[in-house]
Amino acid sequence: MMKQMICYPGLLMVVLNLACATPTTAQGGNAGAGPGTSAQPPTDGAQPQTPPASPDKTESQPPPPKDEPKPASPPQAAPPAHEVAAKAAEDKAEAVIKELNGKRAGLKSMTAKVKMSTAQSTGHAAAVTESAGTYELIRKEGKTSFRMDLKMVTTLEINGKKSTIPSSTLSLGDGSTVYTLSDQAGTRLVTKTNADYAPPFEFESVFAKIREDHRFSVLPDQSVDGQVVYVLQATPQTPSPIAKQLFYLAKETGDMLKQELYALNDKVFTTILFSDIKHNGDIPADRFVFKAPRGVKIIDLTGSSD
Repeated sequence: MMKQMICYPGLLMVVLNLACATPTTAQGGNAGAGPGTSAQPPTDGAQPQTPPASPDKTESQPPPPKDEPKPASPPQAAPPAHEVAAKAAEDKAEAVIKELNGKRAGLKSMTAKVKMSTAQSTGHAAAVTESAGTYELIRKEGKTSFRMDLKMVTTLEINGKKSTIPSSTLSLGDGSTVYTLSDQAGTRLVTKTNADYAPPFEFESVFAKIREDHRFSVLPDQSVDGQVVYVLQATPQTPSPIAKQLFYLAKETGDMLKQELYALNDKVFTTILFSDIKHNGDIPADRFVFKAPRGVKIIDLTGSSD
């Protein structure tokens, strides 16, 4: 089965320094006596002594110090070439994503056929799963709902012995909750999970989720089913069993036509193909309402207490 894989404010402090100057007044004798003089008249007919003039305070103060030149800041080292190249690659990828989102701005609904192939092996065991089905999407009142219905056949090989297991899955999501009904050899099970991933074709939210721990780059254009496509590569920046993902996106319509997942040995282990894509057709709303089959218990994995 396919595992769903999938952009603080600082504190501004203001300090006010206030300086207050309080004038002082000399305490003297009689009225009319100048500051620092005696109130008694002079004796022996001598002329009143005139106190020496106070020196000009302006002239007695030393000149303000000159501003000393500040040392020049050392030149900042240029970022490494590989960081510059990575930033340019991400900017180019962002421009492509923005362009494709613009092409799909008027999308209200879509349907597509889906084929998926997954191969896994470990030790003496190997499993290949081939899936085929349909994908439907509808946008309404700012919410995106999807439905994916797949029939699968898994071929197991253990110590040279092969066996096949047929199964099916039906997944419905409304942007917050995903219900999945699986049926394997007549055993049916329903799980209810939080929608912690975005539906395919919703590139803005899909790539925003992947961007949290991946870097995007744009590879040379290719052709899928006769359509010229952009090829976006997402490379994980944290330890992951997936070495990279490739998305093949139609230049004309913005639709995803193909997706590939690579293992650490750089070999493709999952391929998803979308074909017969139709836009803005009428899809009954009840196609996106999940109804559990009678007698099948729903296993709630959302953690809610409802």
